[in-house]
Amino acid sequence: MAFSMIDQIDVLNGVAKSLVKLGTDISKIQAVMAEDVAKFEKDTGHKLCFKKDCTNGNWFSIAMPNKKDYASTKKPYAVRMISARINNVIISANFYKPGVYDHSNSHVAQALRILADKIEKSPVRLADHDYKLI
Repeated sequence: MAFSMIDQIDVLNGVAKSLVKLGTDISKIQAVMAEDVAKFEKDTGHKLCFKKDCTNGNWFSIAMPNKKDYASTKKPYAVRMISARINNVIISANFYKPGVYDHSNSHVAQALRILADKIEKSPVRLADHDYKLI
């Protein structure tokens, strides 16, 4: 049975966590695991990045290409919405739909802050799980 890319990254992070628990200095994890990282990158075609300042055990993650951030509003059909890419995360939110809702900027901003707080405090990695935040 082949492991998914996410499972493989979880294994790499598990190995890194074990190495740290055994006393390996975090600054040396990348060098110690270089062969495993190279195999992952060759097998998947994706580059990994290593976060030395990691506090949650996810030292390795997929390196995202640096694309420019953007945020703009548009009105395709009847719905006014905002679309954005911020730190390689794509976000969209609706402001207005005739007869259904009409949100002010501050109302949408407040809702996004509440959502950001729920995401940050989630007990699971949301990219890997279906999970009800509210």
